Order: sequence, then structure tokens, then C-alpha cells
Amino acid sequence: MIRSNFGFRLKYKSRNMLNAMIAKYGGNGIYDIKGEKSIKEKNALFIYTAEAVSKYLSKTLPAFTHLSSHSGFHESIEALHLLLELGYTVDYLNLIDTPAIDWNKYELVIDAGSSLENSKNINGQKKIYYATGCHWKTFYANAYKHSESFYKRNNILLYPDRQLIPNYSDEAADLITCFGGMYQANSFQLNRHKVKHLNISTTYIPTKEFRKKIGTKTKFMWYGGHGPFHKGLDLVVEAFEKMPQFELHIFGNIELNGKLFNWFQHKTQDLKNIRYHGWATPDSKKFQEYVQLCDAFVFASSSEGGAGSVIQCLQFGLIPILNTSTSVDLTNQEFNIRGNNPEEEILSIIDTVERFSKTNSEELQLYSENLAKYYSNKHTLRHYAESLKETILSL
Repeated sequence: MIRSNFGFRLKYKSRNMLNAMIAKYGGNGIYDIKGEKSIKEKNALFIYTAEAVSKYLSKTLPAFTHLSSHSGFHESIEALHLLLELGYTVDYLNLIDTPAIDWNKYELVIDAGSSLENSKNINGQKKIYYATGCHWKTFYANAYKHSESFYKRNNILLYPDRQLIPNYSDEAADLITCFGGMYQANSFQLNRHKVKHLNISTTYIPTKEFRKKIGTKTKFMWYGGHGPFHKGLDLVVEAFEKMPQFELHIFGNIELNGKLFNWFQHKTQDLKNIRYHGWATPDSKKFQEYVQLCDAFVFASSSEGGAGSVIQCLQFGLIPILNTSTSVDLTNQEFNIRGNNPEEEILSIIDTVERFSKTNSEELQLYSENLAKYYSNKHTLRHYAESLKETILSL
């Protein structure tokens, strides 16, 4: 019995017929996906986002309007290709409202959610926790510290706009995959030794014709997807409120968080240096126009498992001004946001932006070109697939 996303339940004796229906309408599970190399009784389970996979299998992917909104959609299809190439027959279950699982069926289980904590110990079965965020303890400690700080600064109580179900999947897994840097990996504490890093991909690689040119060093960008409060937009806005000489251009979906959007509108209504452009995909003319206009982007997340929007901006050559919990390797980065709490990070953003504006333009141009080259070559679907393959084969 499988529940589709339309909210009704379907019963069919034919697994093929059921899969066809789920693939067409986007249900919660797709079963027994076989490839030319699939070996009998060699089964793998992937619990992530089944939406793009269902569209791909039903040949309706071009009509999937959300495909370019998150790298996870492309990655889910790439992961399916890899598992089939490795000889598995694959069951792909949706992360949200996951159907009941027959654990005995699988040789390999990859789970991005909380199902692993209720899995059975089966001889020979290998389990990977596909972590797309930090450990829940770190995640919530940072989130509520952020909420408390915002309340003290603005007298408005906001709950975290990103949620993570606490679970023990990292304890049940043989390996943990991370998209982010050392910050995400270290959040797993006693299970840190299980961590393998994957190369996150992006939805768009800038063409060779695109050349970022450092301009006046007075214009900056914030770019982020779901959860703008979680991603520290408030810290960046409050910093630029105190720097009218610098422009901040914001790309995102702030209006999806109504209470934060009301605060944002009130906060910025008289500020000419902060402009909200709504959401734009990186392949759009508008986004690339502002990538060329701005010279750096500022991002101060409370907790990331590898921010795709950050990697995307790096591929365009925008110079990063980031905090540690954005979970990008800052070892060789020139402009880092410091601080042990949001108040200190706001002050550090101001200091870092001002320092950036005084840096030699030729040095920044070389830095920008090196960033674009490095991140465009490292963070592709091919590199994602290679890193996932290496992880699976290491079990």
C-alpha cells in the first residue's frame, strides 16, 4: 500500500503498473528500478527526494519546474544511475512520509532522513547516513541561539524556519556523508570518524564566456534558498543598515517566511542601499547581471550542511564573506566573519565588508578568477557521482 502525493492510496497486484502511476504523479515510493547491469537479489534502498526520479522515469523531467531550484534533484537522478551501474536493483523512497520498509530486502541502504534509527541489524547489510545538514544537536543549539538573539535585538520572536528531525541515524550508519566542510563533519562528534565528504553539485555551471570583473567594491549580494532566517539574512541586513555607503542586493524567497518578511519590509523601507529582487535561478539574465554588478556575497548561516547557493556564487567568482557555520572550508579564504554569537557576527560583517572595500582590486580580480576556476571544476555532477561511488565502494 503506497500513498501518493495526491493523498489517496493505491493497491495493485502489478508492481510495474504501480510504479508507472507513482512515477507519473510523483508518489512516495518507486520500486524495483532495474538497469542493464542489475544483479538478481542485489537490492539497494535510497531514501531522499523521489520527485525528480519519478519525473525522470516517466520522461516528464522537462516539465519539472523545480529542477533548477536545488542541486538535490539532479543529484538524486545521478545517484540512481550510479547504483544501477554498480549492479543494484533500486527502490527509491521519498524522504517525507516514507512508506513502510522491508529491511531484509536490501544489501545497501542510503538514508537522508531518520529511518535508519529504526532499522534492523542485518548481517552483511551496509548503511549510509546521507547527511544534508549538521548533527541535530548542533543544528538546534545554533538555531535557538539565533532566535533568542533576534528577539533581544528586535523584540520579535521567530522560530527556526528550517527544521531537522532529531534522530540517531549517524549512530546506526556504517558511514556518514557530508556535503559541507569540517564544521558539518565535526558536528557528529563521536561518530566523526565515519564521515566521508561528497562533492556537492550546483544547478548551473557558468559558461566559459562569463568573466567576472571586479568593480567598485561597494556592491554585495546575499543569495539563498528556503529558510532565509536560518541562513542569517537578518544578520546581513542589520550590518548593512549601519553601512549606507554599501549596497546589498538580496535574491531569495523571503516572503515565504511571513513574519521575517514583515520585519524585513519595516527594517528596509527607508534604506536605499538594501534592495530585494526576489528569487532568481543562476542561469537567468537578471541573476548574472547582478553577479557582474556585485563583487562579493555575504552569508552568515546559523548551521549548514554545505550551502549550494554559496558554491554557486563561488563558481561565478563572487568573493565570499562567510561565517564558520556556513560549513565551507575557510582555511584559504581572505574575508571571514568571526564571532561566537550573532551580535559579534554583525560587527564582524561590518568590519570585513569595510576591509574588503579597501583591498587592492587587482588582488581581488586574481582571487575571484581562482575561486571560479576551482569551484567550477570541483563541484559538478560528475564529481558528485565520483565521490559517492568512492564512498559506496569503501564499505
